[in-house]
Amino acid sequence: MMYMNYIFDVEPAYLLQTHYYQILKYAYTHHYSDLSFQSGCPVMAVKDGRNIQLTMRSLTHHEAEDVTNLLYGSNAVAKVLTGTDIDFSYVLPDKDKCKRFRVNATMVHYGSSIGVQLSLRIMPMILPTLDALNFPDKLAQLSYVREGIVIICGATGSGKSTLLASMMTERAQKSQLGEKIITFESPIEYLLPAQIGHSIIAQSEIPRYLPSYSYAVKNALRRTPTAIMVGESRDKETLLSVIESAMTGHAVYSTVHSQSVIGALSRILLLFPSNERDRVLYDLLSSLRAIIWQSLLPRSQGGRVALREYILFDQHFTYSQMSINKLDSFLESEMTRQKSTRQEHLLSLYQQGEISQETFYQYSQSFKADKGEYSYAG
Repeated sequence: MMYMNYIFDVEPAYLLQTHYYQILKYAYTHHYSDLSFQSGCPVMAVKDGRNIQLTMRSLTHHEAEDVTNLLYGSNAVAKVLTGTDIDFSYVLPDKDKCKRFRVNATMVHYGSSIGVQLSLRIMPMILPTLDALNFPDKLAQLSYVREGIVIICGATGSGKSTLLASMMTERAQKSQLGEKIITFESPIEYLLPAQIGHSIIAQSEIPRYLPSYSYAVKNALRRTPTAIMVGESRDKETLLSVIESAMTGHAVYSTVHSQSVIGALSRILLLFPSNERDRVLYDLLSSLRAIIWQSLLPRSQGGRVALREYILFDQHFTYSQMSINKLDSFLESEMTRQKSTRQEHLLSLYQQGEISQETFYQYSQSFKADKGEYSYAG
C-alpha cells in the first residue's frame, strides 16, 4: 500500500528553487528520515520505515538535475554523469535553525537514457543521548575504553553513525582529565561541539579534507588522540590502519555494514587473501573490545527502537588457539553465554511493550542464524 501526503495544494507544473526548499523544510519539520528525488519518479520520503509519496507527478529529468545542482553546486550533474557518485552534506538555512542533510547523488537508468537519483538523509540538529537510544549501561561503558577497537555494525539506515556520535559526545562529557577525539566521516553527519568541558573534538570529512580513511587514520596517529572515530571500515587498507592504531594503544571506533555480529567479522576477513586471514584474525581478536549489531524496528507507540546483539571481548578468550573454521561457533556460544543474542533482545522489547506482537512474530521468523552469509573459501 502506497501512503501519500502531498505537499502542494496546487502542484507546480515545474518545480523551482523555492519549491525544493519547501520540500526540504517540510520533510525536516515532519520528522521524515529520508527523501528521494529521482528522474521519472515522484518525490518520495520515508518515516518510521514507510515510504510516503510527496508529489502527485513524477519529476522530469531536468527537475532532478536542477535539485542536484542546487544542493551541491553547478557542476554536480556533470560529475555524476561521468559515473562518479557524490557524497556530501547540505545545510538549509532557516530563521529558526539550520537544517542538515546527508546527500548522495548517483547516475541511474531513465527510460532509454540516463537520469539522476538524489538521496537525502535528514540529520536532526539535536544528537540523542545514549539513554534516549536505550543503550544499556554495560555497552555505554565502551565509550570510555582507553585502547582497542569497538565496531558498530548493521545495515544502511540502522543508526550506526548516530550511536557512534553519541558515544563520542558521552566520552567527551564524562572525562575528568579531558579527551582529544578525532573523527573521520563521509560526510560529517552530526556537528559535534569543538569543545566539551576539558575535551576537544575535531571532525574531518573524507575525501574533502583528507583523501581516504586509511590515510586519515595514519594522520590521526601524529596528532596524539585519545580516541579515533572512523566512519566506515570498508577496505583492507583502512582495516589494517585501524588494527595498527589499536595495537599501538589507541581507542578506535568504526562501523561495518553487515547483517549480524558474525557477518561483520566474516566480511572483514574476506577483504584479505586467504593466506593472510589467520594472522588478521589473531590481531583483530587481540584488539577488539566489542562488536555491536543493531537494526531499527517500528515502535508500538510510534517511531523506531533499536534491536541489538553484541559480543564483548575480554581476557579469558584464548585467541592463540582460535582458527577461522571455529569462528562462527565461537561467536555464537559467546553471545549465548553473555545473553546478548538478538533473539533475547527481541523478546525483551516485546515483553516491555516496545514492539507489537505482530512485529515480534515477524522478526522472530525472519531472524535466522547467519551461517553461510559469507564464505571463507578462496
